[in-house]
Amino acid sequence: MKIALFKSLRALALLGLSIVFSTAGRTAMLSKGPLVQATVEVPRGLASEPFDQARQLHIPTGFGIRVIARLPGARFIAATPDGNFLVSEPESGKLVLVKPNAGKLPQVTDFAVDLNVPHDMVFHRDGNSTWLYVSETNQISRYAWTDGMAVAGAQQIVVADLPNRRTAGLSGYVHPLKNIAVSPAGKLFVAIASTCNACAEDMRANPVRGSIYVYDLDGKNGRLYARGLRNAEGLDFR
Repeated sequence: MKIALFKSLRALALLGLSIVFSTAGRTAMLSKGPLVQATVEVPRGLASEPFDQARQLHIPTGFGIRVIARLPGARFIAATPDGNFLVSEPESGKLVLVKPNAGKLPQVTDFAVDLNVPHDMVFHRDGNSTWLYVSETNQISRYAWTDGMAVAGAQQIVVADLPNRRTAGLSGYVHPLKNIAVSPAGKLFVAIASTCNACAEDMRANPVRGSIYVYDLDGKNGRLYARGLRNAEGLDFR
């Protein structure tokens, strides 16, 4: 059920809204309690349309829901290890850091800028190090993470030269955004979507498009994992 919640957060980010669930009970309640109707909490200053009137959602027992930020260019959202949020804004080429502020306006700052259509984000702890993996349309990179950091440090590219709209012959690429996930076994999975709804040339391309590739965490030993997937959006593991 935790997977389903994060999928909901990502879906809400697509609307340009960052929404956070808060709970006073245990996560186990998600699988047992019935859904109940709740009014969305909206802090002053964030109550413009469509939140200029009361809105309700059905959510798990023991949870609440509130608006924490209004981000018109938002795409995906990731909870940081220190309790804040990173939100990708592909069209503006940046990641923004959102710090909730208990019923008041949040603190929203640029975390990483000048990226090439950033999309998905994954935090992963490897030994004593925590990494933030970020997908751009042409590559997958990672940043060393330290709790409390406000701006991204040095970028380390782990998978380069992914097909995108700047690739020769792919200016009309319909699904250029890349999706990523790190498995419990510590493998990096990268989805390369199809260039259209059903393009035979995707199957003959190198790398294969409409596919998922798997890599070591440093980007080495890449191999084709699955094919025939139009657009594998929002990868995760259960």
